[in-house]
Amino acid sequence: MDTTKQRVLNDPNGWDELIAKFKDAKVDLVVLEATGGYERGLVCALQGAGITVARVNPRQARDFAKSMGVLAKTDQVDARTLRDFADVLARHKDRAKYITPM
Repeated sequence: MDTTKQRVLNDPNGWDELIAKFKDAKVDLVVLEATGGYERGLVCALQGAGITVARVNPRQARDFAKSMGVLAKTDQVDARTLRDFADVLARHKDRAKYITPM
């Protein structure tokens, strides 16, 4: 999957664009931060398309970043951190506790 910076709208058209990219790249787990509900539409669209979603507390994502020695906080750093979190979570024995269908 192309990991360069990309922007999509948080609406059904943007969600469809992401779903197509994820399916082309054979992504089977997406990790994203809970944002007070702003993420719900995307989570539902991804799950509806058969993509597993782990919605994590932003504090968990930040703690994970710190544990990996990542101290900077930018959108690009956050995206890489969530990608790395997904790689770890995909193999974790407690993966299921992070997966909540909406």
